[in-house]
Amino acid sequence: MGYARLVDDERVKAFVRKWDEMMPAQRRRTTLTDICSTLDLDPKDVLKEVVGVCFEINTDLSNLIAAVMNPKVVKATIKSALKTDTGFKDRELLLTHSNFLPEKHGTTLNVSATANSAAAAKTTGQGDESGLPDFEESTTRSIQVIRGDE
Repeated sequence: MGYARLVDDERVKAFVRKWDEMMPAQRRRTTLTDICSTLDLDPKDVLKEVVGVCFEINTDLSNLIAAVMNPKVVKATIKSALKTDTGFKDRELLLTHSNFLPEKHGTTLNVSATANSAAAAKTTGQGDESGLPDFEESTTRSIQVIRGDE
């Protein structure tokens, strides 16, 4: 929804307002198509505008596409699972990608970062000392330019 907020098209702004009016429980049960039908809006038009913004700011679109298609994929997955017990790998992959199934990992090691290691990472990874711009400042600036907030 964050990318939809960057779109200038009034129809998409109406879509975002409708989403913002909904309670969290309603949002979990509502699809893009559901909201679009109440606004007499074609879901493709919303997606075109959002994809356009994502393209302009060089964003990975795979998760957006997966999120939009998820309700249909889940429905088809259930239908397929009820028909046969073979060929489960395709469904396993889809469910893992949408976080319905946990990813299979070996041992997981959580490392607690200390102030010293964070400072060392900043000077060696990114920041003034490396000659690279700060990621947060760069991202904020890009969004301001896209929105025309200058």
